[in-house]
Amino acid sequence: MKQYYKKSGLFFLAVLMFSLVGWSQNRSSVWTKVTHSKAATEQQRFRKSQPMAAEYYQLNLNALKAQLHNAPNRSDAGALSNVVLDFPGR
Repeated sequence: MKQYYKKSGLFFLAVLMFSLVGWSQNRSSVWTKVTHSKAATEQQRFRKSQPMAAEYYQLNLNALKAQLHNAPNRSDAGALSNVVLDFPGR
């Protein structure tokens, strides 16, 4: 009977640990995917060539500034940072 409780307790603990790891990786991104038509309405720079296939993203500048606010200053050369910026891609 005690072995059953140990196994179920270990199973519960393992499930809890994996769910916390997955939850911690799910933070909001400053990038949102937009359609080609939405990107075409925004001001764009001139290009000599157009890509055959492309993905379009919009940057939330206020959220990016909030993330960078927590980063150490460049003058603090020895300071460690836990700020991680994500970029869209594959």
